[in-house]
Amino acid sequence: MTADSRKPRQKTAKGRRPFFLDSADSDKLLAMITALVGEVSILKDRVDTHERLAVVGKVATPEEIEAYEPDEPVEDEREAARVAMLDRVYRIISVTRDQSPTSDDVEYDALIDQFANDDKT
Repeated sequence: MTADSRKPRQKTAKGRRPFFLDSADSDKLLAMITALVGEVSILKDRVDTHERLAVVGKVATPEEIEAYEPDEPVEDEREAARVAMLDRVYRIISVTRDQSPTSDDVEYDALIDQFANDDKT
């Protein structure tokens, strides 16, 4: 079989898109919010880079921003800020889930525990 006669590789998933919340619309909304949170996180890191360059007297050119490499304490600060933002944004999900666990939640938690412990063995 030559390279030209092969069946083209599928580029999209077959079947219906799975959803995990009560409706596909809720799932889409969650996906949009998650994407926006990612974009905000990136912007916050870039603003932080601008501020750190200014402190050392550098002009925040695109080249300087791309070349900036945060050290470990800066990465730790940024990670803490990301975790805090995620906690604030998704708080309603965790609070609701904690208040009324369903059998699905219990099964999910057991599955997560299983995978977490598989890596340790």
